[in-house]
Amino acid sequence: MEPAENAPQPKTGLHKSRKTLGRRKWWRRLPKVVVALVAIVVFGVGYLVVDDKYGNRLWPKRVTELHGIKIGATRADVLFKKGAPDFTDDDTHHHYQDDSSVYSVQYAGDKVIRLKLHAVGDYRSFPRVAGIVTGDYELWLTRELGEPDSTHDEEIAAGAVRRYYHYVNLGVVFSLEQDRVVGIIVE
Repeated sequence: MEPAENAPQPKTGLHKSRKTLGRRKWWRRLPKVVVALVAIVVFGVGYLVVDDKYGNRLWPKRVTELHGIKIGATRADVLFKKGAPDFTDDDTHHHYQDDSSVYSVQYAGDKVIRLKLHAVGDYRSFPRVAGIVTGDYELWLTRELGEPDSTHDEEIAAGAVRRYYHYVNLGVVFSLEQDRVVGIIVE
């Protein structure tokens, strides 16, 4: 005799173990969950370390401000934040000077189009721009940001040369004298 098609099938041990695995043996899955969580934390911390150390080279961010003044700010914004300039070349260039730096703002109409910071004394008193601070060596600059898109030299005195490193994607130019960053230009 053949069994009827609708007849109940006998339960096997396999069916029974599947049923208990879902309810009673949840702890067997715990090591896999812990390993997954640890992997997520390790990759997250690794990303933060890599971003901090190599972020400017891997994920360059365009520089849009220098010393609290943003490209595109109005003349009134600059006067509010910096006060009256110490001297001006003409109506388009305002300069602020202190013991350690000359800070220049260039305007087109009423908007800021270029910011320039040139160190005179203490190199380390300036904020980092794209991971670089005035006083850093040329080697540190190229290690942090890679080779520049272009360079050009300017003779500033007899036997002295200022070299400009242009980073177009970052919108920044670094000026170097005697193998050190002495100025930062944001365009």
